[in-house]
This record gives sequence, structure tokens and C-alpha cells, in this order.
Amino acid sequence: MELACSTFAFTRYSLEDALRSMVELGYSRAELAIQPQSRHLTAEQICQDFEGCLERLRGIHGITPGAFLVELASPELRLWQRQFPEVCRLANLLGVVTVTVVAGHRGSDWSKEVQRLRQIVAWAFPYGVVVCVETQLGRWTESPEAAVELCRCVPGLRLTLDPSHYLCQGVSEKALDCLYPYVHHVQLRDSGQTPDKLQVRTGQGQMPFSRIIQQLRRYEYRGLITVEMFDEPPPAFPLEPELRTLRLLLAGMI
Repeated sequence: MELACSTFAFTRYSLEDALRSMVELGYSRAELAIQPQSRHLTAEQICQDFEGCLERLRGIHGITPGAFLVELASPELRLWQRQFPEVCRLANLLGVVTVTVVAGHRGSDWSKEVQRLRQIVAWAFPYGVVVCVETQLGRWTESPEAAVELCRCVPGLRLTLDPSHYLCQGVSEKALDCLYPYVHHVQLRDSGQTPDKLQVRTGQGQMPFSRIIQQLRRYEYRGLITVEMFDEPPPAFPLEPELRTLRLLLAGMI
């Protein structure tokens, strides 16, 4: 297991400054959020200036991309067919294996979502990229059972485990055990047991970090663990000390 830091903590910075800040905090791997309107990187930019984006991401000394989190401007498959393979091509050239996407909204058409994810997995396959869906409130993955069923229905699909979205619903630790065979990526922060406490200072929540690491070891997990914290909306505490503290805490466990 290896630690990474998410660019979500530095959305007010340029991409280059965000990556340099991660290096200063002791990280050597980064998870890049590729989103519409992002000041860091968008799928449209990758399509329009592929070589320029590649050089930008290779140009920061001391840190390398370890995973992508990708959102496009629309769920329309025609847009995904045009942009997502280019994102996967970029991932391949950077040595990135894991690309996380979000599942459809809970209550949307299940069969259409299964077909959509099957197509996304197929577009990623030629580039050696593993597509993961994030466990997230308001999405089909917001319950452990539905997340597992989605993986069973979409061959090759795996999970990005973000346990905060379960903890803040009051879901028990044991209820997550069914997820671990499907976990290919992990995102962690400390959290409380209500949705308004999705992100709290390290040590002020109830995230069972030790048990999560134990379960990952049990299933011989070899992937990244991303420290994912958000600077939007602005938190009530400075993020950079928390990013350092959580890195040190997790480094002592893995």
C-alpha cells in the first residue's frame, strides 16, 4: 500500500502549485480530479492539447500521478465516447492504472446505468485502465449491497472505497466487509456519524482507520490510499496540517 494526496484539497491553486504543495507535505503520489470547470485539468483540455497535458503532469519533480478521478460535463455516452478514451490514453502513458468515475444517481434507471458502466469499462480496457465507481451518498453506491451488485453486473468494474459516505449515514463497520473483495482504490479522511460531518479534523471523528487497513491487508490490497480532503466549501480548519497529520497516521499503519 502507498499513500497519495487528492488535488481536491488545492482547488484554489494552479495544478503545478497544488502538486508542489503535496511534495512539501511529504507526498510522492497524487490523485488528480479531472472535472468540468476545474482550474487544474479537464477532459476537454486533454482532448484539445494532449501532449501539453502530458508534459504538464510529467514536469513536477518529486511527485507522480497515481490515480485519476474523472467527471465529464454530461453523462451522455457520445461525450464519454469522445473524451474518456483520451483520458485513459493519458493515464496509460503516465503509468496510472486506476480511474474513478461516479455512479448514477440513486433512483435513476438501474439497467441503463449498468449498460453505461459496461461501455465505460470497455473503453478503458485497451489502455490497461481499471474503472472504479466511488462509494458516495446520493449515488447507486451509497449502500454497500447496491455497490456490490453493481460490480457483479458490470464485469471488470471495481470500487473506490470512500468509507466516510457510509460512516456519516450510521452504517456499521461490519456492513462494509462485503465491499473489500471489490476494492481497487481507497479514499480516506476522518468523519463523524452525520452527513454534516463528512470531513472533520483528524482525531475528532470516528473513522476506524485501523480496521480498514486490517481488512485491506486481509484481501491483499496493494493499491493506493488517497488522503482526500476538500477546500470547497471552505473548512473551519486549515487543511495542510491535516493532510500532513493524516499522512503520518496512515503511514504508521501501512
